[in-house]
Amino acid sequence: MLFIAGLPIVFMELALGQFASIGCISVWKVVPLFKGIGVATLLISCIICIYMNMVAAWSIFYFTNSMKFALPWAACTNEWNTFNCSVWNRDSVSKCVAHNGTLLRNGSCVVNKADFFNDDNASLSVLTSFDISANVMPSAEYFHHEVLMMSDRLDNVGTINWQLAICLLIAWLLIFLFLFKGVKSAGKVVYVGVLAAYVILFVLFVRLLTLPGSLSGLIHFYTPRWNALYDLTVWGGAAVQVFYSLSSCTGGLITLASYSRFHNNMFKDIWLLSIADVLTSILAGALVYSAVGFMCYEMDVPIDQFQLKAGAHLVFIVLPEAIAKLPVAPIYALMYFVMIVFIILSTTMFVMETIVSSICDEFPERLRRNHRHVLAFTCLAFYSLGVPLCTAAGIYWLVLLDHFTPTWPLIILAFFECMAVSWVYAFTCLAFYSLGVPLCTAAGIYWLVLLDHFTPTWPLIILAFFECMAVSWVYGVDNFLDNIKWMIRFYPPPYIFWKIQWKFICPLVFLMILSFVWVGYSPFTYEDYEYPEWANSVGWGIALTPIAMIPLCALVKFCRARGPFPQRWRDLLCPEDDWGPALAIHRAEYYPLQIPEARRLILPPPPNSKGTNGVDVMAGGLEDYSLPSKATLSDGTTGSNRVLKASFLSPFDRETAI
Repeated sequence: MLFIAGLPIVFMELALGQFASIGCISVWKVVPLFKGIGVATLLISCIICIYMNMVAAWSIFYFTNSMKFALPWAACTNEWNTFNCSVWNRDSVSKCVAHNGTLLRNGSCVVNKADFFNDDNASLSVLTSFDISANVMPSAEYFHHEVLMMSDRLDNVGTINWQLAICLLIAWLLIFLFLFKGVKSAGKVVYVGVLAAYVILFVLFVRLLTLPGSLSGLIHFYTPRWNALYDLTVWGGAAVQVFYSLSSCTGGLITLASYSRFHNNMFKDIWLLSIADVLTSILAGALVYSAVGFMCYEMDVPIDQFQLKAGAHLVFIVLPEAIAKLPVAPIYALMYFVMIVFIILSTTMFVMETIVSSICDEFPERLRRNHRHVLAFTCLAFYSLGVPLCTAAGIYWLVLLDHFTPTWPLIILAFFECMAVSWVYAFTCLAFYSLGVPLCTAAGIYWLVLLDHFTPTWPLIILAFFECMAVSWVYGVDNFLDNIKWMIRFYPPPYIFWKIQWKFICPLVFLMILSFVWVGYSPFTYEDYEYPEWANSVGWGIALTPIAMIPLCALVKFCRARGPFPQRWRDLLCPEDDWGPALAIHRAEYYPLQIPEARRLILPPPPNSKGTNGVDVMAGGLEDYSLPSKATLSDGTTGSNRVLKASFLSPFDRETAI
């Protein structure tokens, strides 16, 4: 899936962003009719930004509570624990058996009616007839009852969890400060944060690898299950995960590439990015299953019977439970949640930059000088939208959004793609903070899970589908490959592979993935709670809203275009006049006579030269050397226009000419 679906769309988005040096909305000057693809990616980025920072708020809450001598989720003796809370420890079990005692759920070993010895790390599951599935880990009760204060259903919102609301505010303030001076300061933060995250990830993996049972977990992780290849939903889930891990069709790749040098070799970058993504996934998976193997050893249960769930259950329940059993557990817990905070904030930071840059590029005269104002307003709006996720039902909405948004809509967008710093920052962060406050309520987890379930899943596949269709079939795959050659000075090898991949294979693969995801659809659930039918309808509505922007924006563009019907289609299906490299020096490499300084150097006008009709000879002659409008940028001739290539100038003369 990485090579037939993820890598081609990443290459396409990096090339589009680097060639035009503009954001994910304005880049669709290449095919104006499909500008809705950019609007759709922006909407998906907004939804992801709202609930992603809520996860950062959870991590900050865990981080602050890890600064204690004993981790609060390590025992069942807290006020939020229930009767079903159970802790497991083989040593304590052996100790209780040696004393002919009875081990209770809370870890107490009853020797007789008068004698007790307590061990908070003991286990009931080994010595009693209770079903293991009925027992609840203390980390699960801490996450649901203390951190989230989760309600029993989606519509039971309750009050806002002020602790999470404060943590959410801290997360948005950090985003604002990191982006205050622009993408360069953000890049420095990412360098430090990502490097620290990799170091911590490796340290935790090595430490867990020394625990008993961890090797059995790794063996289980690396053991192939060939029968899973016959399950179509597995292929759909794998494709969605590839899109999500590479940030495809969310606008982030286009935005980051727009800051690259024009002649940066992005063909090398895509391979480095793919290798880094694969290695990170392998290391993270090894960390998870080494922890699972250790926990199964402590619980004395087969690893096949361990109920491992992805998402919040994995990050905030399984791994913290394993870390709590380590010596000096608070130190490892601090390291773990620092890593999570770095990863989440690094991701959210560039999603935020995508949103702000796209808005400013769309209105450059008014907003580009007020970048920080836009950032501040956006952060405030997103914080406000995130506040509902701080309620008791917030987790339900978060999971629902995550399930529906970044999935099949991305496939559709990818298909059509083949076819065809100031106060602004502060306002943007403040706005997103306001949008995130509802996630701090008792029902916030339900809403957060809802967003996470619907937003970054199949909508991304739909976007990828539309992107491929717009670029490959409308703009033209040959023109696009010529643009890439313009930047990296050679066609990406092999030429015919990328041509066939973008034009035929990718659209077909995206449609197949989309069908796999939809065929395996079932009503959404979180833990044991099944979402009502109206909540699933809300999730589908959230997922389809960005996709609806594609035909809606196309209709608006067509209605606002001038001229007869055929001319409107021609104008909207051909690149706009200002499509191309942003800097004149780069445009002059292929079209030097478009640049006044280059024209004077190459064709010095004779003084006072007039034709027989009184028209300036140079003015008339230069029309043949203008940048062809509504036509290919790569052809040597376009109609009667003749394009003078920049090869007539030496590199030194080209630089001095501009």
